[in-house]
Amino acid sequence: MRRTCSKTFPKHSPWNDRRPGHHEGILLMSSTHNTQSAPLMIVGEVASAGLARGRALLCDCARTQTAVPLRQVSEAEVHAEVERFDAAVVAAEGKLLEVQENVRRTLGKDEAEIFEAQILLLRDVQLRDAVCALCLEKRMNVEAAVEEAIKQLMELFGHLEDPYFRERAADLYDVGRRLLDHLAEDGLPDVPAVHEGCVIVTSEILASVVARLEGQGVRGLIVEKGGLTAHATILARSLGIPTLVQVPEATGKIRAGDLVIVDALAGRAFINPQAEILRKYDQLDSNLQVHQGVLKSLIGLPTVTRDGVEIKLCANIGQTADALAAANVKADGVGLYRTEFVFLVQDHFPSEDE
Repeated sequence: MRRTCSKTFPKHSPWNDRRPGHHEGILLMSSTHNTQSAPLMIVGEVASAGLARGRALLCDCARTQTAVPLRQVSEAEVHAEVERFDAAVVAAEGKLLEVQENVRRTLGKDEAEIFEAQILLLRDVQLRDAVCALCLEKRMNVEAAVEEAIKQLMELFGHLEDPYFRERAADLYDVGRRLLDHLAEDGLPDVPAVHEGCVIVTSEILASVVARLEGQGVRGLIVEKGGLTAHATILARSLGIPTLVQVPEATGKIRAGDLVIVDALAGRAFINPQAEILRKYDQLDSNLQVHQGVLKSLIGLPTVTRDGVEIKLCANIGQTADALAAANVKADGVGLYRTEFVFLVQDHFPSEDE
């Protein structure tokens, strides 16, 4: 099955019925069994629409299993610990700038600006003050202080009412992992050794990891956590990778090597599906491609009701890529512009031109 990304679902598709009886360093996570899981359907939220099929690759893409050393430091050592933090900030910012430039070349300016938010977090005075206070007052080594400071700041984000701003906690976590990687002198974790056509299954995924999946042959993502406005999700959409988030216990239900169908149209995934399910998804994939072809033939036709009333069809956009997509389908204009992106990725109040 080829990966097909679309938000449009065939009108008469049997897959609109979601009843189970009707076709339902990034660390690699080892499976305790070599045998495949029994056929199973799991559900989640569609974060990046499309269909995909591939073998499961389980990994700790947010490095949640990495242990952080904790030790007591003397008052005389505190200054040296703070200097280590400052050096890690400089090194992490340099790496982020490299990632940002790569994303700018491959995906575009707006997608690259996502990492501007992380650079600003690295430079944040509140983060540095919190780390210094923990080193001085609790006599913590800097690695433990960074972990604790990031945890405290993430809790503050978690209590915000706006879900978009709550999901910025993932950027804080990403920043924390980068700092810890440099403090451990391990460098940044590589993308998992993927094989062509795999589906990554993880508890959480960071924007910096998704940015490095370009050209890696990843067909789909299944994430236990995550959100619809998370930066990792935005990048997955830009890359056209079908993605499900909020999939409970996915890493426990899916084993490495399992055959997985990611239905990021209906919000579900099939693990080791039976032959009948495979046949039906082959047909759905074929139907979807035909349906997309029909829709493309309508581009350019006037949007007029039968009684002659003209209707404007406008697009919702949040970045340049959205505007280009709207232009490609000849949308009549912009119906909603997500201005918060402009404010979040700048270190100054944006001008009217920006």
